[in-house]
Amino acid sequence: PVFHGGPGSTLEMRLFGLQDIFRALEAAGFGEVQLHEAADPEWGVFPPHSYGLPISAVRH
Repeated sequence: PVFHGGPGSTLEMRLFGLQDIFRALEAAGFGEVQLHEAADPEWGVFPPHSYGLPISAVRH
């Protein structure tokens, strides 16, 4: 985590690597983890993605 000044400890942002996110999801009992890079308007996924991509996972 990255904190910035001000009253208290204010969280600025968190930086994660894609592999870290996949490992964390799998460690929490999720499988079938997928990164969705292609357009899928039915599910609200519209490229271009300038700052993030949706991820889906199934809890087992």
